[in-house]
Amino acid sequence: MKALLGTAAFFVMVAYLLLFRRMRSRRVGVASIGTMYDLLNEDRRKAVEIIVEEKAAATNPETEDDLNTR
Repeated sequence: MKALLGTAAFFVMVAYLLLFRRMRSRRVGVASIGTMYDLLNEDRRKAVEIIVEEKAAATNPETEDDLNTR
């Protein structure tokens, strides 16, 4: 009986740890990003869009310049 109780307690602890880890790894959702975007004034919205566009351009390895130099 003690072994069964110990095994059950072990599985409950493992399930709790897995659920806790899953809850901690959640990211910001789409709805919260849209809400934050709506809270920004027009100047800040434009600044955020410029930053995002620059980051997207910096990470794009296949631009026309790269294709012409090969």
